[in-house]
This record gives sequence, C-alpha cells and structure tokens, in this order.
Amino acid sequence: MQEKISVGLVVYKSTPEQLEPLSRALLLDSHIGRVVVFDNNEKSSLRAWVELQGWEYLTASRNLGFGSAHNRIIDHLALQDDDLHLIVNPDISWCDSPISGLIDFLDKSPSVAAVMPDVRYPDGRRQYLAKRKPSASVLFGRRFLPSSIAMRKKLAAYELRDWDFSSPKIVPIISGCFMLVRGKALHQVGGFDSRYFLYMEDYDLCLRLKTAGWEVAIDPCVQVLHRHERASYHWNITLYLHLKSAFLFFCRWGWW
Repeated sequence: MQEKISVGLVVYKSTPEQLEPLSRALLLDSHIGRVVVFDNNEKSSLRAWVELQGWEYLTASRNLGFGSAHNRIIDHLALQDDDLHLIVNPDISWCDSPISGLIDFLDKSPSVAAVMPDVRYPDGRRQYLAKRKPSASVLFGRRFLPSSIAMRKKLAAYELRDWDFSSPKIVPIISGCFMLVRGKALHQVGGFDSRYFLYMEDYDLCLRLKTAGWEVAIDPCVQVLHRHERASYHWNITLYLHLKSAFLFFCRWGWW
C-alpha cells in the first residue's frame, strides 16, 4: 500500500472556518503527506492559517481558475509516476476516512488512473457524480428544463441512476470534487486543460485519460460528505463560466 499521498486544494475566498471540517479530516489521516493549498484570492489572509496546519501555501497575482491552479500544485509537488495525488474541494469532509480504501482499490486496479468515493450530501442523500459523457441537450435541459418527463429520463441515464453501485465500478466520468489520481496518469495527459477556467475540466480530464488508455472508477464502499451548492444554477458569473466551459468541451468531444 502507498505510504503517503499528496493533497491539492484550490480555494477562492475561503475562510478557516469553512476549511476546518476538511482540515480535521486530513490531519487525522495517517496516509496524508504533503498538503498544498493554492489560493486564487491574492488578497486573502488565509496563508497564516494554512501554514499553521503544517501545509504549503501557493498563490498568484490573479485568479487562475480551478484546473490551472491544480496544475500549479502538481508542478510544485514534482509528482513521480508512482505517487498518488488527491484532488479535493474545500467543501468536502468525512467521518470515516476513505483514503485507505481508495489506495487499496488502485493497488488492485492497475488500469485505473483515478477513483472517487461515494459522495453524499450532509443529510445522507447520494450525489450522482459518476456520469456518462454529456450531450449539449442534456446539460442544457438539466439547467433550464429539469422538470420535463423526457428530460428526467435523460438525466437519470446521464447520472447512471440505473446502475448498481453496491460495488466498485468502471464509469465514463468521475467528479473532480474528490479524485485520487496516479502521478503517472497525470504526467501522461499533462494534467488539466488550462483553457477551462471553471467547470467541466474534470470531465475533460477523464476523457483524455480514457483516450490515453486508462480507466476511471467509483468505489462506493467508502464515502465522503460534500456541501454541494451548485452555484451555476443561479443567474450570475458562474453560469456564464459554466456555459463557456461547456462550449469548449462540446467543441472538443462532440455535441451529441
């Protein structure tokens, strides 16, 4: 089993109070080695708190976006092919650590580049974050027409709601909110595509990993909690960024 894994965390205007649940979980886990936080808010006063945790703090003169910031972390860590790296969102936490189980899964699955756990809301409901490759109509309908009968059927298929997740499964796409990835695979595909500022960079990464001959998987035997706010479901800048990323994604991977 891998002795230590590195952790990459990208934050934007996060406070120590918001990061405390994840911090407690990471600090109590013996498998965690270096933790690197990239702060996309250059005026933040977060540095002192991060360093107090024994973590490393990085920032830039501007907001680089999700994927580019994670690439900076990966470069900073100088990951080796045998290393495992955890990409995790700041709104993740857990009671029973999923890390050991996910490491075991990758040890037994040499063709799998990345694996995610079962992700739940704090009230226990499942978040269906392992998905099929989306079409433009599914993403548009999910955002603007989610209540139609036809769209509900399409969304159920897209979110793999008909799959039995009582055991680990190879799936088309997993979520970047919590993803344990092989250093070798990240090197092979060059990390995230920096053209995605926010949203869909994890979908693109999964498809590029699959194109390179790898697989991605979900292991529902372990769980994490995710305070998922779905910010792009409001009429604001995040919706614009989501649509911009979707356009880039479909131009690359097909619209239908």
